[in-house]
Amino acid sequence: MIKVYLFVLVCVFGCVNSDVVCKTTTWKKVGCFKDLEKGENGKRERALHEQLVNIRDKRSKVYSEPHFDWTRLSESFHSLACRCAEIARNKGYDVFGLQFYGECWSETNGKEIYSKFGMADSKRCVMDYTYDENNNPSGFEHCDISSEQACVGQDSTNYVYILGEGMSLWIIAEVYLQTSDNCEYESDGDARRKF
Repeated sequence: MIKVYLFVLVCVFGCVNSDVVCKTTTWKKVGCFKDLEKGENGKRERALHEQLVNIRDKRSKVYSEPHFDWTRLSESFHSLACRCAEIARNKGYDVFGLQFYGECWSETNGKEIYSKFGMADSKRCVMDYTYDENNNPSGFEHCDISSEQACVGQDSTNYVYILGEGMSLWIIAEVYLQTSDNCEYESDGDARRKF
């Protein structure tokens, strides 16, 4: 028990200024889905209606730091997914979608409606850059559902995640510490250690 308290103290006081890192086990990738399509009334509508976070557009009412960084694409996507998952979970939502490189969308009955416009072309969802022989970005790496790398949809496309249910106390503590105190660590049996 003392090891756990010591770990929490080290984490709380030692990790406050690090980048946001969270366990991807708190959500499950679902896939790439269309958004902003014509609805039954003929007007354009969204599958998920409530924007929770925007790290790309400083004019947005839900803009939050750290802002989207094109030079750290995969880190920006992961940070967005972590914050989006935390906010969606706190609101009692069960799914969220990442769109347009830096937007998070969700809503109350998201699990029932995220797919209302059908699946999008898989090339519309990305997780990082592809690189040429000189290590310069040359395009986007399309999403791999089996990768732990966070994925986002391009414009008018959501990469959808379902939030985990029935998490253990350890996972709840890990999510809280990592999203609130920005602590990065891994599990080793019952002990937790910073890496």
